[in-house]
Amino acid sequence: MNNQPDIISPVTGKTGVKPFNSIDVKDIIRLYRQEHDLDVSEYFKGMDTVPIMECEVTGYRFYYPSTVAGNAVFYEHFQQKNINNEDWYRKWGYDYQLAYDNIEKNESVLDIGCGTGEFLKKIREKTGNAVGLELNSVAYGKCIKAGLTVYNETIQAHAANNPGKYDVVCIFQVLEHVYDIKDFLDAALKALRPGGKLVIGVPNNEPYFQGYDKHSTLNLPPHHVGLWNKKALSNLQGCFGIRMEKLIYDKKGGLVADAYYRAKYNLGITTEYRRHSRTEKIKLMLLSPFMLPLSIFGGMHSGFVAALYKKA
Repeated sequence: MNNQPDIISPVTGKTGVKPFNSIDVKDIIRLYRQEHDLDVSEYFKGMDTVPIMECEVTGYRFYYPSTVAGNAVFYEHFQQKNINNEDWYRKWGYDYQLAYDNIEKNESVLDIGCGTGEFLKKIREKTGNAVGLELNSVAYGKCIKAGLTVYNETIQAHAANNPGKYDVVCIFQVLEHVYDIKDFLDAALKALRPGGKLVIGVPNNEPYFQGYDKHSTLNLPPHHVGLWNKKALSNLQGCFGIRMEKLIYDKKGGLVADAYYRAKYNLGITTEYRRHSRTEKIKLMLLSPFMLPLSIFGGMHSGFVAALYKKA
């Protein structure tokens, strides 16, 4: 595949992307059916492979085309499947802590895609001024029941009515689901005052998901459409009038998790942990200890990364 100048970068809104990799459609369909009992074939009609493209300006990688992104029906499946799963929405996370530590008393905070409001519950005790946006009807209902100030609307609609309103805007584990990054971040920054803080938390795709776990089902379309890493997060600075103040990795799992993913990759295992066969588990158990030196000296980071920015 040659450079395709007609493909627009979701980050810059301009041409200038190149092929990075691809994944077979049959593998995506098989994994979603096997791991989540879901038929996603409608998203890939007429396609044998899904290209992974890379923005030449930022290094951001994304699945192409935009039609592979999940719609409301797709997310409804997960909503119903996990309606009573308390672990589906996190209670606290490394990116939450990064934001919490950098928010001052009385600062106004907007949490885009706030889930069931776990971050809002804690940060409102510190600031007294915290607002969330949530499109998932079940999660939104839980927020309202908890007495949180949350709106069931897009960031584009909210920013149009609240320009420059917030001191801090947080986007936790949301951007990987968004195809049009430029439109989304333009709106998020519109709601942020000059000099305000932006916090972004996303899955780290190097080395974990693209390096050692390319077939991680929920990191594939239709669930995820973007593949973030340190380089892409850093290069947002040149596109959106923001300056990176800090970047951190989630240390949960550490060396053990890294060694597991390396072993899984080397063994060619594509199933998720809960679906491993007995034989696969034994093989992983035997090989993982030998991967530890590579984890120690091979630049191990984590499966998740977060960045703090300041708006110009």
